[in-house]
This record gives sequence, C-alpha cells and structure tokens, in this order.
Amino acid sequence: MGLFIPRKQHSMDTYASKTWRYNMSYPISHIQQHIQQLIFEQIHSAFNQKPNIAGTLHGQRRIYQGCLERRTSLFPSRKAGGSVALESFLELAYAVQLESHPAVESYRTQALKIPIGQNLELYPDFLIRTHKGDFEVHEVKPSIQHLSLESLQRFERLASILASINIPFKLVDANTLPQRQSLTQLLHLYSRGHLQDWTSLEIELAQDLLIRYELDDLEQAYSILEKDQLSPQLADYLLFHQIIQIKNAKWE
Repeated sequence: MGLFIPRKQHSMDTYASKTWRYNMSYPISHIQQHIQQLIFEQIHSAFNQKPNIAGTLHGQRRIYQGCLERRTSLFPSRKAGGSVALESFLELAYAVQLESHPAVESYRTQALKIPIGQNLELYPDFLIRTHKGDFEVHEVKPSIQHLSLESLQRFERLASILASINIPFKLVDANTLPQRQSLTQLLHLYSRGHLQDWTSLEIELAQDLLIRYELDDLEQAYSILEKDQLSPQLADYLLFHQIIQIKNAKWE
C-alpha cells in the first residue's frame, strides 16, 4: 500500500511480561490469544457495520459532534459507505488522503479498542482495508517528534500486538498531510467528482481520452471531455483518485 513506515518490532511477550502479569492467573499465551481474537472480531464487526439512520458510522469510541475545543466533523466517505466521525482537522485531512489513495478499499475510524496493559486501552484513529484484503492501523499526530516517551512506549506496545497478527501500524505526522488550502481544493474535487455514480465504462472512456494529453489545468480536461460528450466532472473524479495527472494541480 505504501502508506506505512516499517517499524522495529518487539516480541509481544516482552510487553506482556512487564504489563500483564499483575493479578493474572492465566498464562501469557492465553492473554495474547484473547487479544488477537478480540482484534479480529472488532475488524470483522467494523467492516460489516451498516450506517445508522443518519448515515453515520461510529466506532468503538463515539465521537460527539460539536465538542468544545475539538474540530469535530463528519466526512461522507464513499469508500466507507457512510459518514465517518472525525475529531480534528488532521483526521479530516487524512481521511481525504485515504479516500483518494488507489490502494485503499475501505476504512473506519475509532474502530478498535485494544488493551495494551493493565487498565490501559488505545483507540487508534484509522482501521484500513486495502484492495489486496490486508489491514493496517494508523494513528494521526500533530508531531511525532514531540510525542512524550510514555506515548511512544504505548504505541510501541500497540505496534507489537498488531505485528503478532501481521497488521502494520503507522504513526502519521501532520507534516505529511495536506494543508488547509490544499485540503479545501481536494474536498472540492471530491464533491464535484462524486455528484453521481459513474459507470465503469464512463470512467474508462474519460481516462482513455485524457491520458492522451499532457494536461496543464482542469479547464483543459473539462473541455476535452465535453467535446466527446462526457461529463466534465469525470475529470474531478479521475484527478482526485490519482488516475490522471495535471501539471498545475498541487495538494501539499
């Protein structure tokens, strides 16, 4: 998928021996198996969940809209099949990135509740399913460099637990996300490009037509499509999903 950074993996037993032995009578292996099974059950439940009557997909930790001191939002995701709840501008920027990334089939927010120690649980921001059927877990942070040692250790435990079931974990730094102006442009593309459901034939025709040209801007793409009696909004769709390239389109 190209989205995760390889991280040094540690044995789950290392953390289990330090964290899970207190007041526990079961062998560590049973605890590990229980956590692994819990994660798989939550993944299955998350991707089989249907939106509620308002069209929203909520995770293990519910994000309430309009919370004080939080920039909460609902993003209407085609890939998720409903509106995903987000609690920051950074999460919105990353959701848009996932929406446009060609390797991502679907994703959920706050979908996992993972115990990493005694009375300590983490709710990672994003659970991702790729087109290959693999899963990844990502957490968005304003600055990885400025995370506390305690936070880094928690994420290392989380990475170790997920590695034991072959699920990559990634910390995403805000510096890698679209800035406000670029995000506004991407959201505009997403909105225009998804005003209707395009058929695979329409998408293929538009793609085959536009890849013949070295496009300078969207207006040129619109004009080319209109001359062939295709909707100009197909250009927005193709550009958003990184199927075509346009010289002057920058989203960083």
